[in-house]
Amino acid sequence: MPDGTTQFQITGALFITYSTDAGASVTVNASGPGTQFAFPNGEFEAQGTGLNSFTWDAVSAATLGVPRISVSAGPIDVFFHSDGTVSGHMGNIIEDVCAELGT
Repeated sequence: MPDGTTQFQITGALFITYSTDAGASVTVNASGPGTQFAFPNGEFEAQGTGLNSFTWDAVSAATLGVPRISVSAGPIDVFFHSDGTVSGHMGNIIEDVCAELGT
């Protein structure tokens, strides 16, 4: 983009398997689609529709009001700020992976 922003278009299929040291595992569909933007100021934005999955630290999960590992459906728009904080929304949480793993 003219301002130095890099745009990534994400399409296709993505399945993620989350597992614990105790051997429990959950495979989720996170196929999107979505668009990501890397801004010149060091910030990053993820926009998506469909199915998405993220893993968050405790502070970011609390800020967004989501489980630390989850699957969402519908539109998301999350900003990863250069100071390490996040803001935005994660759509409708349809799967709490931490609960399924017993963590």
